[in-house]
Amino acid sequence: LPLGTWFGLVLGPLVTVAVLLTFGGLWIVKQKTADLSHRVNELSEQNSRLETRLTRLEGLQLGPAPAGTQASATQPGDESVQIAALSQKMQDMQVSNGGQSVLGQTVGGLQQTLATLQTNVQGLSQSLDATKVKVGELDTVLTTRRAENAQQFAILLSLDQLRLAALTSQPFDSELSAARTVAHDDPDVGPALNSIARYAADGVPTLNELRAEFNDRASEIVRSNVVGDGHSWYRQALYRLASVISVRKVSTAPNDRDTPEHDVAKAESKLEEDDLAGAVAALKTLTGLPQDVAAGWIDAANSRLAVDAALASLSEVSVARLQAFQTAQGAKP
Repeated sequence: LPLGTWFGLVLGPLVTVAVLLTFGGLWIVKQKTADLSHRVNELSEQNSRLETRLTRLEGLQLGPAPAGTQASATQPGDESVQIAALSQKMQDMQVSNGGQSVLGQTVGGLQQTLATLQTNVQGLSQSLDATKVKVGELDTVLTTRRAENAQQFAILLSLDQLRLAALTSQPFDSELSAARTVAHDDPDVGPALNSIARYAADGVPTLNELRAEFNDRASEIVRSNVVGDGHSWYRQALYRLASVISVRKVSTAPNDRDTPEHDVAKAESKLEEDDLAGAVAALKTLTGLPQDVAAGWIDAANSRLAVDAALASLSEVSVARLQAFQTAQGAKP
């Protein structure tokens, strides 16, 4: 084939392909341009909305808008520049808005936690104050009870020492003074202590001593009824005779019940039964000289009865308080 024919066969398809590519490319470019224009319109609308939001955020002092924002929104220019500025603005807005939201949530949570902690601390402080008050009250009560218990034990000890001393015939004024000092104005103890104060300096005879003394005094009581005061020679002779021979008996006949012999015998019988009060009662019917002779012994016996009665009363108080203390100790958890 001639050379021109070869060029025609080669260049023809190439020209056809070039034309197709040219028209295809123009169509693609036109389609991309339309899509880009539509996208720019959408971005412009979003830009307007973002500008409004940015203005509101600036009013809330969230920070100034990025430089050139309004110029990019209001001044026409290169589309690529506007798109880049809009993209940057959106990122800034997202960062600003997201950061503010997270920060606000964090601050709000911390404030709520702090408020809760402050409430708890205040409640614990009030509870601690109340506990301190209760501890103080309990300490005061405990101190008071300890002092009361110590005083009660001191009273019980002093009363026991007084009882041991007063049961003898020796003076017990020091023990009485100690009991009075410890008891102070105790209404259960004071009257009994006061009732025996007059006997403390000299003491009082014991029951055994009174029994022995009455055995000697009984004969004298009976003789005084026979010989009188012994002033005359006749009475003196009878007194000497009666001092050698003395016979006493307990009369049972009705006519003999009012005689000194009967009273003395009855008193002796009561003393053998350790009934000191009964012996004193038996001698109350004595009159005249026999009564005078028995008066000293009766006074001593009444002193012992008064002291014994006071000691019995104090013993009852001691036992009652000791039982109350033991009950209180047993009731403790």
